[in-house]
Amino acid sequence: MNSRQQAILQYVNDIRRVSVADLARNTGVSEVTIRQDLNLLEKRNYLKRIHGYAVALESDDVDARMMINFTLKQKLAAYAASLVNDGETIFIENGSTNALLARYLAERKRVTLVTVSTYIAHLLKETDCDVILMGGLYQKRSETMVGPLTRQCIQQVYFNKAFLGIDGFHSETGFTGRDMMRADI
Repeated sequence: MNSRQQAILQYVNDIRRVSVADLARNTGVSEVTIRQDLNLLEKRNYLKRIHGYAVALESDDVDARMMINFTLKQKLAAYAASLVNDGETIFIENGSTNALLARYLAERKRVTLVTVSTYIAHLLKETDCDVILMGGLYQKRSETMVGPLTRQCIQQVYFNKAFLGIDGFHSETGFTGRDMMRADI
């Protein structure tokens, strides 16, 4: 994905529904080029196209959410990684920022990672990092484990630090989550 396509995706996710004409105006390219970009982004399941518009997806898919605020997520992951010391056991819950954190830690630190995310476990398969994947009820769309068995597994493991995913934050309501089963974990 090139920088223009990243900017388009970010804008669509911020505004939720954007016309092809507005995207062309904002990026300085033709509507034909925008349509080609939108076709590619839709093919990769990053957004949905409807006649003359691009619409943001409401998705649990980690890959789809990864590109939303990608630069900020990279900075958050790098900062979180700076809080981790070699030799620690770290719990990392599901989420796109947490996936970046897990990859960052696996490549730069000597740690053991405990996770409920099959996405994160798969992401780390080529690293030297030890990964402990907790069992439970598998949520296919979010690629994570949930439920009482998962909670029981987590209670049996000691870890030095935990990094949890959230779906949103508002200054009045605090941290929010869309899925009660994942929030329970």
